[in-house]
Amino acid sequence: MSLTGPAPIAPPDDTGPVQASYLDWSRQGRGSGWLYLAGTAAIIVVWLLGSVLLAVPLLLDPGAVNPDGSFDLGAVWLNNLVGLATFIPLFVAVPLAVWLIHGRPWRTVITPFRKFNFKLVAIGALVWSGLLVVGLVAGVMIGTDEVRWVFDPAVFIPNLVVLLALLFIQTTAEELFFRGYLVQWFGLVTRSRWLQSAVIGFVFMVPHMLNPEVAELGGLEYVVGVSGYFFVGFALTWVCINSGTIELAIGAHFANNMLVSVLLSPENSVLGSASLFESTESDILGTAIFTAVIGSLFILITWRVKGSGVLIPALPVRSHRDERTWQVDGPIAPPPMGWYPDPYGRAEYRLWNGYYWTTDVAYPRPPVNPAYSYDYQQPPASH
Repeated sequence: MSLTGPAPIAPPDDTGPVQASYLDWSRQGRGSGWLYLAGTAAIIVVWLLGSVLLAVPLLLDPGAVNPDGSFDLGAVWLNNLVGLATFIPLFVAVPLAVWLIHGRPWRTVITPFRKFNFKLVAIGALVWSGLLVVGLVAGVMIGTDEVRWVFDPAVFIPNLVVLLALLFIQTTAEELFFRGYLVQWFGLVTRSRWLQSAVIGFVFMVPHMLNPEVAELGGLEYVVGVSGYFFVGFALTWVCINSGTIELAIGAHFANNMLVSVLLSPENSVLGSASLFESTESDILGTAIFTAVIGSLFILITWRVKGSGVLIPALPVRSHRDERTWQVDGPIAPPPMGWYPDPYGRAEYRLWNGYYWTTDVAYPRPPVNPAYSYDYQQPPASH
């Protein structure tokens, strides 16, 4: 069989002019919209059922459950232990859905590269932390926020241990779902970062609308209060699309929740009040504007920060039994159009059809040594 043919689009290459993105995997594997819908439903079901199973043993006291569905187990660290542990099912469910439902490597919901980039996570955390601290100090200095020193080692230290153990799981789980899975799903519809960021920002805001720090507000104050979650969701989505991975957002989200928990938290914070300082009064409009400014500056400062590394080979071939092997005369260097060195190491060359690696593989036919010839002879008849 001839290995020549029309030139398909070359496989993705991180050295090319186009920035590799985790959104490139939106249509890879089993990438239909219906499967994303099924995957989203499965993720939410696993999250809810898993949360109930994790929380039930610690909620055996009926008095611990409030009428609004929240709970109070007495100690802040115990409340956070239960609350943060309920995100473990979400943390596990998203990669499993990517692997089992969509048939692609689970890491592709985070990055198009083979390795998780902790450097990008650190950059996101440091930039967001710096902006947040400057904003908090400015708010106190100009008088829009009133704070008081509430540090209590007996409360602070146990809670800090719980946060260090589980907060990264909670924030990463949300990023996997909102900035990873849902952005890839919406990427089937549009690649407009403005529209994607606005939609995912709104979706991110919805589950936070019942947080106690805003649930007690009413009317216009409530709308302004919850808008802060929209601005955060918008900014983090924009940065993910711009950088090609969700690692910057993972770091920023973790830094935001950690600082709010240990440095300055509202009296009615969803993570409880076990910080160094406590905010007794806050300007709702000022907080919303402050959040929008932080999000905008975060986008600008990280504008040129891009993911990089060795790309994950597109659509792994699932079985040797599916492969068709072709022999060609002599070595083929450079290989004909569409044929590239096999990224999986199963053959010398594999055919790229413009979208994914196919099951067609090729080996050069061993050269014939003209110094030797072999003639088959019929063995003598036995008597």
